[in-house]
Amino acid sequence: LSDACNALPTTSEVMAWLQSPSILGMLVWTGVVTTAFTMYMETVALKTLSAAETTLIFSTEPLFGAAFAALVANECLGPEAAVGAAF
Repeated sequence: LSDACNALPTTSEVMAWLQSPSILGMLVWTGVVTTAFTMYMETVALKTLSAAETTLIFSTEPLFGAAFAALVANECLGPEAAVGAAF
């Protein structure tokens, strides 16, 4: 088994994936449908909060995203993540 954090797909693998209708459907679903619905619901929900509460939620979103990726998805966070977190 190779380390998933250091394995990048080749160009030919990516092109093969993009020619598959099921993968294109998944990309459209994930990129358009779920993102658009999430943004709509987020906008509706944030209308009820103050500016300070909204700022706090948006400013901590990257922290929760990184923690979720590391704990649940077993994402490898290296030095680049630390540099990105510092800025």
